[in-house]
Parts: sequence; structure tokens; C-alpha cells
Amino acid sequence: AVWVGIIALAGVSAETGVRDERVVLPYLSVSGLSAGQLPTGRAEPPPRFPAVERDVAVIVGPGTAAGAIEATIRGAAGELLRDAALFDVYTGRPLEAGERSLAFRLRFADPERTLTEAEVDAAVATIVETLATSHGARLRA
Repeated sequence: AVWVGIIALAGVSAETGVRDERVVLPYLSVSGLSAGQLPTGRAEPPPRFPAVERDVAVIVGPGTAAGAIEATIRGAAGELLRDAALFDVYTGRPLEAGERSLAFRLRFADPERTLTEAEVDAAVATIVETLATSHGARLRA
């Protein structure tokens, strides 16, 4: 069970000058949530080598799911891609009726070394080419 309540503190006025009846503290009892135990977290050290982020916006036709585009990006990017996140969906002018623009933030990294611009550019080019052939997507300028 989860218990929520308020505790009134007595005797605070002697030290702070605040009246006792005005001092309250909320509390939450988490017995029943994870058996009252807090989950153990796992800390990871920050990466030694920096990640490189690129934004790619593609125009797709009606019925093309953002999830399918993301899956194609992940499949085409290779082992250097660490994350692909959709951050913008746009419809309207100057796009044609039914078209929409999907913008993804791509994060590339290698745990053993710093990536070169040429490596990241090649991965992005492969992604854009694969999206064009698989989904008829075109790069938004």
C-alpha cells in the first residue's frame, strides 16, 4: 500500500520563530512499491571520446510510419550509431499535401577512439541513400 500524509512538527517555534501549526512536511510511504526497496542504480563512467550529433530531416509520403524510418536508420547506420531520436514532425507548406517531414537527431560514437568527420558523413550518406531506396524519402533542404 502507498501512504501519503502530512506530519505537523511541534517545537519548531523555539528555534525558528515559526508557529508550530504552520509547519508541515509531506511524506510518502513506498511499502508495496518494489516491496519498499529502492531500485539499485547502475552508474557508468562518462565516455572517454566525444559523441558526434547530426540532424537529418527527410520528407516522406502519406502512410510512412516514423517507426519504420527509425528502424531503417538504425539498420543502415552501422555500428557507430548510438542513438536515433525523432524530434520534429512537420506538415504544411512548402510540402505537398499528405507529405510530412520527419527530423531525427543521430548520435554517433566509438568507445575506443574519436570519430572523424568523414566517417560520420559516410554513415549519414548511407542512411539518406537507404531511406530513399526503401521508403522513397528525400532529404529536406
